[in-house]
Parts: sequence; C-alpha cells; structure tokens
Amino acid sequence: MDAVASSAHDPVDFPSLNAGVRHICGHDIHTTIALALATALQQVRDSLAGSVMFIFQPAEERATGARAMLADGVFAAELPVAIYGLHTSPYEAGRMATTPGPMMAGRDRFEVLLSGSGDLGAATAAVVQRLNALGTIDVSQIGVPQPPDFVLVQLNQPQSLGGQVRLTGTVSVASAASRQRVQDAVRTGIGATVPAGMTVAATYEPRWVAGVSNDSLLTSTAAAAVRSALGDQALATVTTIPPAFSEDFGSFQERVPGVFFYLGVANAARGWSGLPHDADYIADERAIVVGATAMAAALVDRLR
Repeated sequence: MDAVASSAHDPVDFPSLNAGVRHICGHDIHTTIALALATALQQVRDSLAGSVMFIFQPAEERATGARAMLADGVFAAELPVAIYGLHTSPYEAGRMATTPGPMMAGRDRFEVLLSGSGDLGAATAAVVQRLNALGTIDVSQIGVPQPPDFVLVQLNQPQSLGGQVRLTGTVSVASAASRQRVQDAVRTGIGATVPAGMTVAATYEPRWVAGVSNDSLLTSTAAAAVRSALGDQALATVTTIPPAFSEDFGSFQERVPGVFFYLGVANAARGWSGLPHDADYIADERAIVVGATAMAAALVDRLR
C-alpha cells in the first residue's frame, strides 16, 4: 500500500524491487494490522454484537485517497457509526498515542486576485504582508511541534497576469477557531489593505487536506480499551501537533465520528527513529501485534 520517492539505500532484508521508491511510511504495516484484525474477528464473528467494515485507504501521501473512496461510494451500502485508524510514528514500539479533538493539522488553500488601475506592486506587497501576518509561526518552525491553535501560512510566488496579480498559498491549521479566523480575514479582510483604485477577489477552500480531529467520546472509550489491553503506560496523550505533517483520515471523520492513533514503531536501542519518510526509516515489526491488539480491544469494546 503506497510508497515514497527515495533513492537512498534500503537497510532492510526486503528492499523495494523498484528503483527510486521505498516503503518508508509504514502503510505496509497498517495493511498487515488490518489483515490481522480481519482474520481474528472472522474467527469469532458469531460472537460479535455487530459488524466491522475494513477499508484500505490508498494515496494518503497525496491526501487524495479518502476523498476518492468517498466519491466511489465506500459507505454507500452502509454508513458506519464509528471509524478507527492508525499510522506509524516515532513513539517507541509497544506504545501508541491519541488525543480528543485536533490531532493533525489540516491544510487549507486560498487564491487572491488583484486588479485595477492603481499601484499593482504596492497592492501586492500590502496583501502579501497581510497574509503572512495571519500566521502565528513561519516556515522555520515547520518541523517543531506546536500547540493546536497554531497557524502556518505558506505563499507561492506571485503570478503576473498582465494587469492582474494572482496570489496563491496554503494554510496549515488544526483548530476550528483558528481556521475560521484566517478564512474570514482572507475572504473579507484583504480588500481593506490595498490602495485606492484596486480590487480584490479572494477565494478560500477550507480542509483541502482534512487533517484529523478525534471525536471526544469515542477517544475516551477507545483509550480506556487500549490501556486495558496494553497497560496504562502504553498509550500517551498527544499535546502538540507537527505542522509539517498532515493526514486525510479527517475526510472520513467528516462523515463518521472517528478516532486516529499514532502507532509507535521506533527502536531506540537499534537506532531506528520510526520517523515516516526518513531515509533510514525502519519499523520495528513488534508494532504489528501491538497495533492489532489495541485496535481489536477498541473495536470489541465498541461493539459491546
């Protein structure tokens, strides 16, 4: 399930057979866990008080897979009452993590078109300054985990279109309140910054990449089930959000209340960081049993 562009040496004994692409995000781990769960639940299906649907989401790297599956009618036959997912992470193997509410930033995108008979250069500079001011952090902090209310604005180079200038960019944001503030500022507040004689047309697309925001009640009950299965110390609570990473599991959460988990695959003793997309990424395969056990506990608890 999926691969990442990388020409670095594969340090595992099952290297990619295709030059330039490697499994360094953990999607093969996710798929194996889901297959293990399906096998286990199939064996006790007559004792389950409900049904479990398994979905294998491709194209998470491009943040298009969840939306494509929804468009294809993945829930057309039956809409689940809850959805659970996980992704490998740098937590030590044997540990997992989650949190109620925002867990991974979404990514919005916007476009501002400037035109008119005034000073186009001055108008562009004013709008760029205003857009950058909406951020609470800049690109130098993109790799530093942040409190959930952070805002990162990334602007592309302005495009000159004859007598017009087109500005585009993205906003990485996790909290609903922060998203609304930026959206309102782009849609209605930019025009006040430009010189006389200029006009502004702005569009804003929230949740272009959906991010992850967990249902509070489901998170609480799932966390209790996971701790019961793995031990109290096995499940950490996420308190900060990495601006550099996003996830489209939230597209499913727009339709179905859900919980997302980080699955630890690091092994500090062996020098495995477990950081997805890192050139030296190796997943400690003990995490497969951990993930399958945890998700089985959460699912069976929900079915009860």
